[in-house]
Amino acid sequence: PPGRIHWFYWGYVYLSVILALVNGAVAAVLLALKRFKAINGMSLLNAVLSAIGFLVLYALRDRLAPADVFPAVLAVTLATMLLQTATWCVLYATLVRIPPVPTWAWSVLRPIVVFALVGHVSNVINLINYRFDVWVVEEYLGTASLGLYAVAVGVAQLLFYVPDPFSRVVQPYLFGQVKNEMLQRFKAIARLNFTAVLLLAIGLACTAQWIIPLLFGEVFRASVPALQLLLPGIVFSSTSKLLAQLVAQGNLQRFNLIGTAVAAAITVGLDLLLIPRWGIIGASVATTTAYLVILLIMLVTIRHRMGIRVSDLFLMHGKDIRHLKSMFSR
Repeated sequence: PPGRIHWFYWGYVYLSVILALVNGAVAAVLLALKRFKAINGMSLLNAVLSAIGFLVLYALRDRLAPADVFPAVLAVTLATMLLQTATWCVLYATLVRIPPVPTWAWSVLRPIVVFALVGHVSNVINLINYRFDVWVVEEYLGTASLGLYAVAVGVAQLLFYVPDPFSRVVQPYLFGQVKNEMLQRFKAIARLNFTAVLLLAIGLACTAQWIIPLLFGEVFRASVPALQLLLPGIVFSSTSKLLAQLVAQGNLQRFNLIGTAVAAAITVGLDLLLIPRWGIIGASVATTTAYLVILLIMLVTIRHRMGIRVSDLFLMHGKDIRHLKSMFSR
């Protein structure tokens, strides 16, 4: 929009990238050291800081001119990230106690760079899966339809928070094993993840017609069908988020990249084909199809490249429920 080329906005973009890199680097080191208490504490700190900042902003909303609302939101977000970064640095200094010294030896850097670049390229391509439909909806249907679709996407993606802690916890154990001693426990966590997301998705699909108007107003009731068609894709994607760790552990992360690239091509094709005809319903169908393709490619990779049975990666078993009951009864 006009006026959004002020130095503040460019500074926000630059600092948000740099701060995210610093925060992610320290979090990765603590994750490798299995410092889950510190990592979970930082998640809580992020939530508390964001809640305080935006509640204050909400309380002062009547004092802000409309043109000042967006800069104020960015200012709160940036202040939150700065406080997080300062806390991450303190945690690194107190828990790790190793000065961060650059390493320039190519023999050391080469495997890290190759591994990381595959992941980064996959993430860049994945932006197409996440965002191309937004551009097509706005281009063909206008901002009103984009608002309806944004609500559907935003509510559906709340379920993405379910696999994140599972993925974070299994990663250091999964990458630290040598003879698949973690495999059975990983499968149990995968079953718990899939079952939890599936049940939440079913519950959300059944109650969306009341929840969406309650949260956003009656005009957003038109988002409900798009949300319901997105939810199967969210289940597929939440499963893929966890299984991607297993594929990477097997040094087959290139298949994660292949799955993402194939899904991106499907996303572009189906979005351009379905959105002009079916509107935001078409966007949901395209997204769900793309997420299904990613999951199928991962499952084929795990089964045929890693030789791991995949039929027991989904619904929880009776022994899983008994194990959970014993954990909570302690």
